Amino acid sequence: MLRDDAMNVLLVNPNTNPDTTAMMVSIACKHAPRHWAITGRTLSQSALVINTPPLLETARHEMETLAGQGAFDGFDAVIVAAFGDPGLAALRATLAVPVVGIGEAAIQAAMSRGQPYAIVSITPRLAQGTLQQVTRVGGDALLRGVFYTADNAAGERPLADNIAMAANRALDESNVSTLIIAGGPLASIADRLLLQRDCHIVQPLPSAMRKLMSAAASHNKFQ
Repeated sequence: MLRDDAMNVLLVNPNTNPDTTAMMVSIACKHAPRHWAITGRTLSQSALVINTPPLLETARHEMETLAGQGAFDGFDAVIVAAFGDPGLAALRATLAVPVVGIGEAAIQAAMSRGQPYAIVSITPRLAQGTLQQVTRVGGDALLRGVFYTADNAAGERPLADNIAMAANRALDESNVSTLIIAGGPLASIADRLLLQRDCHIVQPLPSAMRKLMSAAASHNKFQ
């Protein structure tokens, strides 16, 4: 028998990597009630990794087009699973169900602690968009900086090491105790970062799941 509080959630991955989608669905399921069903959908027009403004714009356009065509209908909630939240505003205007962006959720979670925070990101070419996103959410006052991973084009270091280096730099230079590790599929890395001192790690996808569960409990739609 279907529970009254069951949720059928669509997790939309704006990049084109189905393996990333499967990973994020697995992460979301770990942070959701057992009676929730989470379905993944991978978009097709951006890239394996959305790391430039044009790619983010392509993802936004595809999200809006699909929403207008009714492709996301039939679900109780939708998660936009890229830190840049492409198409979030349009989906909220189009769909009659809660729509959560993992970037917005992470920034709000960091803000809720009432302490300065920093963002650690692997996409330096999206720097301007990330700052604009923080402004939209109202997180400017507490933000102490966005710290990017160093160029690793030759792949000398594992991604986890690159993120840890950027995170430790953020702790040293910004004197914060809260870090957002920007990126939906990075939750497994964020759980095992080797940091020079203790801090609170905010993970976007788990933050989005907590926000969605809160909305489901109060029967509110996000605005």
